[in-house]
Amino acid sequence: MADIVVAAGTSHILMSPNGIEEASDRVFDGMMKVGRAVRAAKPDVIFIISNDHQFNLDLSVKEQFLVATDDGFTPFGEMDIPLEPFPGKADFAREFVEFASGKGVDAVAFEGLRPDHGTAVPLLFSNPGHDIPVVPLLVNLAADTAPDAKECWKAGEVLGSFIRDQRPEGERVAIVAAGGLSHWVGFDDLGINEEFDHKFLKDVGNGDYDYWVNLPMAEIEKQSGNGGLEIVNWLMMAAAVNGAKGETVFYEPMPEWMTGMGGVLMQL
Repeated sequence: MADIVVAAGTSHILMSPNGIEEASDRVFDGMMKVGRAVRAAKPDVIFIISNDHQFNLDLSVKEQFLVATDDGFTPFGEMDIPLEPFPGKADFAREFVEFASGKGVDAVAFEGLRPDHGTAVPLLFSNPGHDIPVVPLLVNLAADTAPDAKECWKAGEVLGSFIRDQRPEGERVAIVAAGGLSHWVGFDDLGINEEFDHKFLKDVGNGDYDYWVNLPMAEIEKQSGNGGLEIVNWLMMAAAVNGAKGETVFYEPMPEWMTGMGGVLMQL
């Protein structure tokens, strides 16, 4: 029986601080706090839930959840992300795919991942020494078969069960969800939806997830943009820790980056 020793959600982009230095500093400090909490928990593995931005997956890929089974991962390198590899944990990844598939989750093994910013940026904060093994899971949000919030919640419940019931005694697991908050990719004039962001963070803080789990993806996108769909990554993480409450570490509306930036640490 393994333990989930820390769980967090965080936005997964960093852009130029020019002209918005104070806001950028607050975002950076918040992401640093999330990263420090992950490292302080001394995990043996970091399971990171994110999504691809068509650097690794094209529209022909239909599977909903792709779990990287490589022994190591070199980032794709966009946004000047260093091309320094992270170690993988192939046994964990393969066993999770087998377990999740047996529970009705559309999870498959994926080899050859080169993590884009969606995975690599949070790891720069939570795994700066590149010394903690990583298992990346990609939620295939670009596909017409993309999972909805309910399916992501179920996948998270299965992940939690896998860690607690299937992994070795004493293993320490961190779960990091990456993405969001509200943003419209490819629509420069739509900005962000602060009201949406604040409601989501408030409900996470109260452990109130029913509204979000039952919200259709089309409605999530209408309210928060196509990039806002990434909150389902957070829902998967929250389900893995039995719907725990989450303390907001930072929130900053960043119209210059065209996204609401936020982070939470779950109260385990």
